[in-house]
Amino acid sequence: MGLRSHKPVFEDARARSSLSLLVSSFSSVALSSPMYGLSFLTCEVINFLKGDDIEYAPGQTNYTEGLTNFVENELTNSETRFNRMINEEKNNPKIRLGGPSAHWVSFACEGMEQLYDELEKIEIPMLLFQGSNETIVKSAAHKDVIDKLIGLNKSVEAYTIDGAKHELLIEKDEMRNRVIRKILEFYEQH
Repeated sequence: MGLRSHKPVFEDARARSSLSLLVSSFSSVALSSPMYGLSFLTCEVINFLKGDDIEYAPGQTNYTEGLTNFVENELTNSETRFNRMINEEKNNPKIRLGGPSAHWVSFACEGMEQLYDELEKIEIPMLLFQGSNETIVKSAAHKDVIDKLIGLNKSVEAYTIDGAKHELLIEKDEMRNRVIRKILEFYEQH
C-alpha cells in the first residue's frame, strides 16, 4: 500500500498531467490557483514552434529585474510580501524565475488534453482556490473543471477569494488567512 499524506500539494504542470498520481499518493489535496487551461492559440503556436530552437514561450523572457514592480504585478495585493519576494530573488539569484519556457508550455498543453479524462479517476477529496482578480490562470477553465468534478459526484470544495490575485499564500493577511484556515479545516476533516 502506498504512502498516504495529508500535506498540501500546490499544483504544477507535472502534477496536473498525472492526476492518477494524486489518487494513489494522497488521501486529500488542496490546490491554489491550479492552471486548468491554456488558450487554444497558445498551444497551437507552441506546437508549431516545437521544432524551432526557442527557449521561452512567445512574449516571455528570462528573469529581468527592471520588469517587476508592485503596481504592475499580477501575483499579490500585499506590497510587503511582494517586496519580500523581490528581495529574496535579489539575494538568491538561483531562485529567480522568468517567463515559462517553450518546453514547459508544451508540456502543460499536453497535460490539458489529458485533464478531463483523468478527473474520473480522482477518488480523494479536493479543495480548490482561485482569486477573483486572477489574471495568470484561465478562470473559465477552473470553473469548467469544478463543474465536471461536481457532475462526476466527486468530493470537491471550491472557493473564490474576493479581491485576491494569483499567489493566494502571499496575499494580504485577510485573504491569505482565509485560505490557510480553510486548508487546515479541510485537512482536519480529511
